[in-house]
Amino acid sequence: MRVRDVSMEPYFQRYLDTRPLAPARGELFTRPDSQQPTELFFSSLTAEEQGRILAWLLDVAQDVFKASGVQSSINVDSTIIASERGRTGFLRLAAHAKSPVTFEFGEVPEDWTVESANRLFAQIRDHGHQSALDNYGKGVPDPVMLHELQFDTIKISGAVTTGIDKGSDGKDRMETLYLDITNAGKQHVVQGVESQATFQWLKEVGFTTFQGYWFGIPMPAAAITHKH
Repeated sequence: MRVRDVSMEPYFQRYLDTRPLAPARGELFTRPDSQQPTELFFSSLTAEEQGRILAWLLDVAQDVFKASGVQSSINVDSTIIASERGRTGFLRLAAHAKSPVTFEFGEVPEDWTVESANRLFAQIRDHGHQSALDNYGKGVPDPVMLHELQFDTIKISGAVTTGIDKGSDGKDRMETLYLDITNAGKQHVVQGVESQATFQWLKEVGFTTFQGYWFGIPMPAAAITHKH
């Protein structure tokens, strides 16, 4: 795919889920072939351009699922759902997606109420998909939000995970996050797991689902779908 004459390739990073009957899942994302930093490139795109990328990744997610049975988690830029028209378009994409997907939200529009956000999450579930809150814990964690906003999954920021190697403060923080997420009845994914020691400690705390370089680097989605 090309956006603003920049070529984009899809990548996939599989989760490790230690629960016996859990579905096979992973994160699907794209990287622009650009000199510009990735985050800066994406922040410069319009809602329409972000929507085109999402539609394309949903097609790739279907190919990944058909080839491997693995479900994809895909980030939704907040500009896509900021307007009523954008939200309608997003839900149309969700309705037409042919494989189960988890839609990740780094944030929801600031002017939304809890009721507005939860209505969207309910509509996502109505179409056979799930929602996730990305990068939780990177700032000041809000355990009240975990109960009020009806995300299915909470993805803990890799910035928090790497901190557990630096002393007891990081471990205390992770233990608190585990209790808050569990008490809220949410699933979780711990991002940024990069060593066996970190993985082992997290399992002892009670975490079950992980994403990180310790389990494998992101691979081109073509390696799974066999489409080049």
